[in-house]
Amino acid sequence: MSPSKNSSDDEALAKELVASYEKIKEQVHQVIVGQEKVLEQRELLMKESQSEMQDADLAEIVTRLQSLMVSRDAAQKAFSMIGQQSLFDFIR
Repeated sequence: MSPSKNSSDDEALAKELVASYEKIKEQVHQVIVGQEKVLEQRELLMKESQSEMQDADLAEIVTRLQSLMVSRDAAQKAFSMIGQQSLFDFIR
C-alpha cells in the first residue's frame, strides 16, 4: 500500500467516525429532550395529585371509608349466614 492510499483511507475513516459521532449525538439529544418532556408531564401530574390530596375534605373521606367498611361487614355477614344454611332451611 502506498502512503497516499493509507492517508486517504484514514481520512475516509475519520470522516465516517465523525459522521457516526454526530448521528449518535443527535439521537442522544432527542432522547434527552423526550425524557425532559416526560419528566415535566410527571411533575405536573404529581403537583395536581398533591393539590387534590391537600384540598380533600378529611371528614368526607373518613365518612366514606366508614360507609364502605359497614357495607363490607354487612356483605360478609350475609355471605356467612347463607353459607351456614342447609337444604332444609331452604325448603321451609
